[in-house]
Amino acid sequence: MKIGFYNESHFLMGNHMFRDSNTASGAGDDLLLPFVRLKEVASRQGIECVTVDTLPFDAFDAYVFCEMPHAADSIFQAAKMSGKPCYLIICENHFLCKPNGDIERYQDFERVFTYNDDMVDGEKVLKLNYAFDLPKSISGINEQKDKLAVMICSNHKRDIKHLVYAERRETINWFQDHQPESFDLYGLGWERGTLPFQTKPELQRTLRRFGILRFFPVKKYPSWRGKVARKRDVLGKYRFGFCYENTTEIPGYITEKIFDVMMAGTVPVYLGPNNAGSHIPESCFVNRAGFPDHASLFSYLSEMSDEHYTEYREAIDGFISSGRSYEFSIDCFVDRLLTAIVRQRN
Repeated sequence: MKIGFYNESHFLMGNHMFRDSNTASGAGDDLLLPFVRLKEVASRQGIECVTVDTLPFDAFDAYVFCEMPHAADSIFQAAKMSGKPCYLIICENHFLCKPNGDIERYQDFERVFTYNDDMVDGEKVLKLNYAFDLPKSISGINEQKDKLAVMICSNHKRDIKHLVYAERRETINWFQDHQPESFDLYGLGWERGTLPFQTKPELQRTLRRFGILRFFPVKKYPSWRGKVARKRDVLGKYRFGFCYENTTEIPGYITEKIFDVMMAGTVPVYLGPNNAGSHIPESCFVNRAGFPDHASLFSYLSEMSDEHYTEYREAIDGFISSGRSYEFSIDCFVDRLLTAIVRQRN
């Protein structure tokens, strides 16, 4: 059996998604490792997983689309015309990748795999989380950390409705202005600064189109410490890691952000979906939404006893090493995909 994989942006093509676990470097550690392992496990079962550009198109027995393709996409059209089963994996949220929000298009696929709890029905639409190479335990639970807090994120040029870019900047700005010794910032694009005031996305686009933005002063970020090659190498030096999902409005949308922090042996300060606690025990993270302002949040973090801090880290270790974390494991990712596709084929 041969399964052809396709991503409309093409950066995963040429079998890159099955060779380089860090093709998406800068976003998270080993984000493509689930696909690398998928290929390895499938191969042992006599199933070949490759991108559609590496074999003749009619050689495939099924097609898997990573993100919703546009209806007019030539690869999608050819796959549908072939009469062979097509599957969809939704990874990016639909506020950033708008086609993913077109629920009526689900009918074009035999199965849809998504993180979105509201869409999952257990038959046509199956739950598939972001997946990780989970360790058997978190090391260094009792080791001392001298630095308080860190955030690793990119400096996005503009705000987008339903996304939390502004909330991230608010946190960064508060710490820079009030507790600069307690906070470090890493990530892409912060060296260029941002506008010192909030504007609507539409106004930003207009100002940028006419070249007016360059005349405005930019806010600098002295807390910025540079870019990172691997997040966990940096996160592990801090007691707390701020991790805000790109959006909090999709139930079950839990990405690599909180897992990067937990697997670094650091306690997450997490802003995620309202139902995050039904997937990850609330004892594993500090819920940013539970604090009315940054001052009260800082007091909670800075005054936390070593005993209380250790309780968080032990809860993380207990979760990661338990069966409850299986839903976020690469083993689950691989088994859920192959079971659905091979069962449909048979």
